[in-house]
Amino acid sequence: KISEYLPESFELKIDTQDESITINQALKMIATHYPTAVQALDKCACAIEDKIVTRKDTISKSDQLVLLSPVAGG
Repeated sequence: KISEYLPESFELKIDTQDESITINQALKMIATHYPTAVQALDKCACAIEDKIVTRKDTISKSDQLVLLSPVAGG
């Protein structure tokens, strides 16, 4: 579970000149701050608001990225 490796609530500032970055870039920034979360970040799905997004999609400074742990079903 991704929640085991990250604080319940945290804010990541995008320190670039660009208005947006890719989801993959954002995940790499999170991994820099929370290196124990790398494996969980590699497996999680991502969403912005209620829309699942790919790692190639972009996130702007005002967006909220939601990390979703993989689920097992049966």
